[in-house]
Amino acid sequence: MNGFRYGIDDGMFLAITKQLRKRLEELRAFSEGHGKGVRFAPLAALALDDLTNEAGQLKSDKAWKQHCKKMNEVIRPQVPTTLQASLRDYQKTGFNWLASCPIGVWAAVWPMTWGLVRPSRPCPPFYCEQAMALQAGFRMITTGTPVENHLGELWTLFHFLNPGLLGSFKNFNEKFAVPIERDGDNEARNRLRKLIRPFILRRLKSDVLQELPAKTEITLDVEMSNEEVLLYEAQRLKALENISAHEDEGAGRKHLRILGEIMKLRRLCCHPSLVLPESKIAGSKLKVFGDTLNELLKNNHKALIFSQFVGHLAILRDYLDRNAISYQYLDGSTSIKKRKERIAKFQNGDGDVFLISLKAGGAELNLTAADYVIHMDPWWNPAVEDQASDRAHRIGQERPVTVYRLVVKNSIEEQIVDLHKQKRDLADSLLEGTDAAGKISANELLGLLKGE
Repeated sequence: MNGFRYGIDDGMFLAITKQLRKRLEELRAFSEGHGKGVRFAPLAALALDDLTNEAGQLKSDKAWKQHCKKMNEVIRPQVPTTLQASLRDYQKTGFNWLASCPIGVWAAVWPMTWGLVRPSRPCPPFYCEQAMALQAGFRMITTGTPVENHLGELWTLFHFLNPGLLGSFKNFNEKFAVPIERDGDNEARNRLRKLIRPFILRRLKSDVLQELPAKTEITLDVEMSNEEVLLYEAQRLKALENISAHEDEGAGRKHLRILGEIMKLRRLCCHPSLVLPESKIAGSKLKVFGDTLNELLKNNHKALIFSQFVGHLAILRDYLDRNAISYQYLDGSTSIKKRKERIAKFQNGDGDVFLISLKAGGAELNLTAADYVIHMDPWWNPAVEDQASDRAHRIGQERPVTVYRLVVKNSIEEQIVDLHKQKRDLADSLLEGTDAAGKISANELLGLLKGE
């Protein structure tokens, strides 16, 4: 019964229907223990509608009845006549959703980035010292990746938006994160989706598809040279040997060690010199990149080039310099002022190529001057790559956009691409298409190294 056992007498139990058991398990998932009973966040009332409706009779005070009535009110707001703009259909949908949001009515929104208020950095004097302590009658988050690496990030977002809705972090892990990510528990996934669904509004690409040109995604297979194959296999076996030699270390350290060894293989796929600086082995991926880029430039195209490794971007910069190809450059160390300047220059025609580190360029960039995107190495989470590609494929783009992904055959890169489908499946099943991604366990990572 997963915590719901009803003893009548010694050796006797109460038999209940599957439907009632399902509702009781929902109540358990949406609540936390409190004395002899349970308590749950007021905003969880929407998720408990089925239980209260099927109960037939429910004893509650006047305040609770008014709360539930307010939560279920149908509001049909009108777009202000003073608005000097023509809203698209999906924008009208967004307005209606915000205006009838169960959190409360909002009159004005003060936009700010999460990077500005996140607790790990100082806030300006006019903000609270901690993001979670910001005083506001209404809070809203807009993001393309509500969960990038694990479900704990979803808890963090909702702890900011609707504190208490997902319970404590410990209970969230026990009831949702661990069952979903480790065990693939569909019931836990459905319960989490039911709980958060009223507070999420997605704007799918299909909502604005008629206003966007076509986007084509192509994987370019990269064949390693014989020298690269020998080097890659030697590095892989060395990685397994290193992990085996530290078999007795704790789970956390083991996980980090495996990730470190995988990182070396991923860098090796980009270019041998990223792992062995003295190596004179020519990189096959660099050759494919050069051939592809030269073909694009001959046909008057502009391209965004993404890599997650700054060292890899340095190799690409050297190639562009040697071949007198004009470009702009952006990574995490680029100042905000330089960032804006380089974006403006590229949009105004200064540069045929824009080199960008994946983490620095996944958001807040409008680079519609480019109609090609090249991902030099696959990232664990496909949503991050998609966000990067959307720097070119966005409103304002008038040409079809082509996205290339360079993937080394028979390598860790192919295995990462295979993981992409699993992550998208989890996202579709949990948040109806949002960008959630599950954690990858140490055993799964070790399986990648072993080629399983």
